[in-house]
Amino acid sequence: MKKTVTLTGWKAIGALVVAGGFLVFQFVARQQTLETDAVDKIKLHLVGEYTRHYLPELQSAMAEGSFSEQRASEIVSKLTPDNIDIDITALGKNGRYVARTEIAIDGASPPGGKSVRYFRMRHATITGWQVVGETSKWAYYLAF
Repeated sequence: MKKTVTLTGWKAIGALVVAGGFLVFQFVARQQTLETDAVDKIKLHLVGEYTRHYLPELQSAMAEGSFSEQRASEIVSKLTPDNIDIDITALGKNGRYVARTEIAIDGASPPGGKSVRYFRMRHATITGWQVVGETSKWAYYLAF
């Protein structure tokens, strides 16, 4: 004996509203504010990545002979985590998160031009927070 349920008219609309409400609730309930340690890990990851964009500037200063301690400190000061402003929202559970990160360096766009990036994060009691790697925006929105 097989029963089938057919939803038509208002019943179908009601079922869609309930399903949509459940998905919105899941999305909102999974949003997390990351700890300061997690934010610092993302900043260090970005500093390491953006360093390569400033290497040509260092090399040209060395080749021109205008390389001095003051000039080097100006270039290197662009690479500190304090100069990186990020705004993070994260989705996930059970120690696995996807962080949506809005990035600005001294109020300007970061090297490479991508001001919004997504990172997979992992948290464990012993190792703390880790940046696993970059991912897509789809992984963020589907991180249920």
